[in-house]
Amino acid sequence: MAFTRDRTWSYWRYRPHPFQHLERRRWDRWRVSDWGGQSRVIESAVSYCTLDADAFYAEAQRRIQAAPHVALHLGVGATRVEVDRGRPLVQLTDGRLLRPRLVFDSRPRPTPASYLQSFLGFELRADRACFTADCPDLMDFQPRARGAHFFYVLPYSADTALVEATWIDHQPQHGEGEAALRGYLAQRWPGVRFRARYRESGCLPLVTTPPGGAGLPGVIDIGTRA
Repeated sequence: MAFTRDRTWSYWRYRPHPFQHLERRRWDRWRVSDWGGQSRVIESAVSYCTLDADAFYAEAQRRIQAAPHVALHLGVGATRVEVDRGRPLVQLTDGRLLRPRLVFDSRPRPTPASYLQSFLGFELRADRACFTADCPDLMDFQPRARGAHFFYVLPYSADTALVEATWIDHQPQHGEGEAALRGYLAQRWPGVRFRARYRESGCLPLVTTPPGGAGLPGVIDIGTRA
């Protein structure tokens, strides 16, 4: 298993964190546009930041290798997590049993999603300066009969940006992604030629009601499971 760039994390940095030195860009203003073409630029003291996954993975592996009390096991998963004699018990797919003090559980749970957020994006290099490097488009809404559809533009420089098509709907919408992106690029930056350098896609469940129950002692749910 290799850790490669497979996603981009973007967020408002409300407080310092151990990986902020890896952030690729941060912005102090951003733009939101409605489906009628009206835009508003919002400025804030809280920076919006972006971090490429491969930079995070490399730093995390470096820290793990330097920590004698931490081991990284690849190619195995957890088939069972329960509590035995007051402590978590984890059964791995290779048959081993672990009895850790704490378990951080990110396994997907079968929770029905109210909506799905589908997205498809490319990091693009333009043949000329066309992006507003100091102002990302967090939501450029498009007309749609059902659900919500918007484009997301993170400008790394005047000629390089991550551009994503996003839908929020009851059903996944990956089928129209590339055509929608091509149309958006042609409409917004006519005459500009783009070259794709990286691709990412996903479908995130949006749950309006959090999972019930207090959980197991010593087991902390993280990620979508939480």
